[in-house]
Amino acid sequence: MANANISNITVSNTFDDWRIATNVLVGDRNTLRNSSYVKDSGDLRINNGVLRVAKAGDGTVLVVEGAGNVVVGGNVTSNNLTVSSNATVGNLVVLGIQTNVGDITNDSDLIILRNSAVADGSAAFRVKQPATPANAELKFNHTNDVWQATADANVGYATLLTTANLVDSVTSTNTSNAATPNAVRTAYNLADSAATAAVAAANTARVSANGGSTLDSKQINFVNSASVLVSVTSGAGAATGNANVAFTVVGGAGSQGATGATGPQGVSGSAASQGATGPQGASGIQGASGTQGASGTQGATGTGTQGTAGSNGTQGASGVQGTSGVQGATGTTGIARRAAVHGGAPDGMGGVTITHEFNVTSVTYNSTGNYTINFDTGTFANSYYEVAMSQYRYTLSGGSEIESVALLSQATDSVQIRFIIAGENYNNRQAYDPNLWTLIATQFE
Repeated sequence: MANANISNITVSNTFDDWRIATNVLVGDRNTLRNSSYVKDSGDLRINNGVLRVAKAGDGTVLVVEGAGNVVVGGNVTSNNLTVSSNATVGNLVVLGIQTNVGDITNDSDLIILRNSAVADGSAAFRVKQPATPANAELKFNHTNDVWQATADANVGYATLLTTANLVDSVTSTNTSNAATPNAVRTAYNLADSAATAAVAAANTARVSANGGSTLDSKQINFVNSASVLVSVTSGAGAATGNANVAFTVVGGAGSQGATGATGPQGVSGSAASQGATGPQGASGIQGASGTQGASGTQGATGTGTQGTAGSNGTQGASGVQGTSGVQGATGTTGIARRAAVHGGAPDGMGGVTITHEFNVTSVTYNSTGNYTINFDTGTFANSYYEVAMSQYRYTLSGGSEIESVALLSQATDSVQIRFIIAGENYNNRQAYDPNLWTLIATQFE
């Protein structure tokens, strides 16, 4: 409410004029006390006093109407000051918390924190979070003279890099500074060149034949020949990650198998006809008898001259040797197929650890004492092969015990076994995991 100016009371006024003017004064006073009061012009000045606004709760204290801005000259000291529109303040000192409902626009070039501080200290810009995570902050750490930032104060702060913390050299040994983009690019180019060279070196080799015919930086390629076949496969089991190279001699055997049955004897060649016997040589001429002596005393026996012995006839030529019979076919050489694995459960608590294998892909632990051994593809031609097993325990239970192993099933590419422990008379049988065990499978063809 705004009342018109009240005229002064003069001696010429009547009593009723005085009453009317007095009522107007009383009305203005009551309006000033109980209602909104509008002052058309002039200042409202309080000398050496306080303008107090008593409110039961939060609310607006000062409303600036019109297009102009409010200018507060001098110092303003407030415990809690809320400005919901524009305000220009010369010097504003807020002793409590300043809450800004709208945006803060700073037209100057500088915001000073800790302006009245008497000692070094840290200061921060904080974004308050209503719940998890904790507040986000940008702060200056005066202990280390660095700027730090965090999206969650519960996690920790990251130090912001400045030009003083950047290194342009790829040979720097500093552990606190960071590399510039130029240093990162240079390091990348060096690493890429080194990787390219390493890959080239890893895929090439120096190859020689008997100390000569040397080739540098060449890959190795095995070539089949008329007498040797080469195959390369990926290693499995303990050989995983390796390349298995196998050489097969054409017409020969690798490992000598058991001797096969002797093939049938070839038909003997027919004998040549015996050459004819040469003619008998002529007999020599008989010499003449000596003269008979007189009877009585026996005279000396006369000795006739021995005739010359006739020579033997010429030996007939030997008959032609008959052609040898065709050699019988050689019996098939026995081929041995083998697979072996050595493993166990060192702690005796289950599972299996393979310490050696041959032609074994993997070992599946089915349950306590129950294992499936899986063979490499093509190891056995069928499921008819011999299996030998053994086992060992580090610690024996109280009393006597019997350890045995049972063959549960047998297929071309796998075999399933079970290890059993029992007391005397084979009572209380139960499966167990041996600390060490070995399986060898062999097939002859």
